Amino acid sequence: TSAKTAFVANAGGPDNYLSRTAYISFYQALNNWKHLQLTAAPANADLALELAAAQRGSTTLTTHLTVLELNIRDVKTQALLWSFTEPVNSAATPMVSDIAASAAKLVADLNALLSGPLVAEPAPKKTRFSEEKK
Repeated sequence: TSAKTAFVANAGGPDNYLSRTAYISFYQALNNWKHLQLTAAPANADLALELAAAQRGSTTLTTHLTVLELNIRDVKTQALLWSFTEPVNSAATPMVSDIAASAAKLVADLNALLSGPLVAEPAPKKTRFSEEKK
């Protein structure tokens, strides 16, 4: 939460157009958010935000399951601090508006992370089959 500056890196993906579009959309969304000052070099930043556009297992020639993945690293230590994944909702090849919507969701995820303490919730209690009959 003390980070003031960030460097945004395009970590690529299987499709250059998709990666480039995701990077531009994410960068614009971060710039509009105005919570972090974006830097031109990683050495001038507190955080490195690595954005990748990936296609998942159910991707075929006619259907695409695309996700945007954001890894957040401490620039000084290169330690991975957090990771987010947001799907790109699209039945076919993702449109720019679909990618921009997912990029905005990543910024919202980042905002939620930096807004305050995370609240840990206990996992739901599992019911055993033997207890269900009672």
